[in-house]
Amino acid sequence: MEQLQKRPALGWRVALGRGAALAAVVLGVTGCAVSPETTVVESSGQERTVHWEDYPGDAYTDAEEILAAPTPEEVEDRQRQLFAELEAMLRDDFAVAVSPRGEP
Repeated sequence: MEQLQKRPALGWRVALGRGAALAAVVLGVTGCAVSPETTVVESSGQERTVHWEDYPGDAYTDAEEILAAPTPEEVEDRQRQLFAELEAMLRDDFAVAVSPRGEP
C-alpha cells in the first residue's frame, strides 16, 4: 500500500491570504471615495466653489497625515497586486480557480 506524502501545514498561508484579502478590501473601499465640493455665496454676492480635496483632514486628523497617505492610484495598484498574490496562492495550494462573479 502506497503511503500518502503529507504536505506541510498551510495554516500560515491561509491566514496570510485572508489578511491580504481583508487588506485589499479595506484599501479598495477607502481608496475610492470622491472628494465633495461645496458652492457658497459670499456676502459680496460672489459665488465660490470649495473643493474639499484641497482641505484634507478634520478636527481629529492631521492634514499632513492625510497628504502622506497613498494616492488612490497607489491603493488600486496595491489592491491588484494583493488579489493576484491571493489568486496564485489559492491556485497553487488548493487548485482553486478564481474568476469575477458571474464568469466561469
